[in-house]
Amino acid sequence: MAYAVFSLILAYSIPEVSIYSWVTGHLLGLFAVLFHLLSSSYSGKKSGKKFLKTYFWSLFLRFLVVCILFALIIIWTNIEEISFTFSFVISYLYHSVIEVVLLNKKLSD
Repeated sequence: MAYAVFSLILAYSIPEVSIYSWVTGHLLGLFAVLFHLLSSSYSGKKSGKKFLKTYFWSLFLRFLVVCILFALIIIWTNIEEISFTFSFVISYLYHSVIEVVLLNKKLSD
């Protein structure tokens, strides 16, 4: 909740030129974490060596997809690269921490 309020305040305080960069980076970070969550739930159904093989292939695929999307956004759009990059990194780290906390809570119960 606090992050959502902080994000809205930040969105209104960013100059209009950078707002699209910030939102796009934030959404790409969220996409990367959701993609990881989906691939983890899929590979979590496997066991032993199949789990490792599935998990690492999905990890490689996720990394490749996010890198390609990141590069295409930078190349094809006219957004501010610094704002986009910082927003992506912050969003990815934030959502990854939330994902780890939720997974840890789920595994602890």
